[in-house]
Amino acid sequence: MPTVQSLCPPTQLPRAEKYEWPAQSRSQWREILPESDESLKQLKHVAGLARPLVFHPGTLPATLQIVPHKSFLEHILPGLQDTNGEIVVLPEYPAVVKRIAEIYQKKPDKGVLIMGQPGVGKSVFLTYLLLVLLSLTHEEDPYTGLRAAPTFDHTIGDGMVLFFDCKVYKPRSAFDIKSLPGQKKNISNWFKPPVWVLVDLEGFTEEPRGL
Repeated sequence: MPTVQSLCPPTQLPRAEKYEWPAQSRSQWREILPESDESLKQLKHVAGLARPLVFHPGTLPATLQIVPHKSFLEHILPGLQDTNGEIVVLPEYPAVVKRIAEIYQKKPDKGVLIMGQPGVGKSVFLTYLLLVLLSLTHEEDPYTGLRAAPTFDHTIGDGMVLFFDCKVYKPRSAFDIKSLPGQKKNISNWFKPPVWVLVDLEGFTEEPRGL
């Protein structure tokens, strides 16, 4: 079993100089867990475990125990409370990740909508995709071509969480997606750093304002 690591080792940080987060936007967020929190270390550890599952789909299906701590699940991944923090990674998931990455490479200003009948695994896939994104480094990933970036996860209920700069944040009140960290205006067009936004919508869940 790999050694548990901190949430953001040096290679894991997105290129912070490519992003800006004005004080007015930052004030709309509150930090919910410090970098030293053991739950974050465990989440980073599991994100690292997701890497082999991307490269070796022949090992699937497989079960991942993400973070069993009830308080962590309640605040970070509320959709997994009923499963005690476990997800089943299906063989199709790596291929979908690869396809999403290909779409991003061709049209980086476009999003991807995943549709399907209830129970086919869309929400679980979104959790798996979150782990894959959290495992990225500032170097281009050889499998997906993606890099580490601020990552916003909007799941069912009150599950709005931002992973940025080795910390985890939740919105203080009403959320506007324009309050997320953004690309600096003086960045050249040849490199436009992304902000990963994952949204799990059901009939009773509204889209984030500004999306």
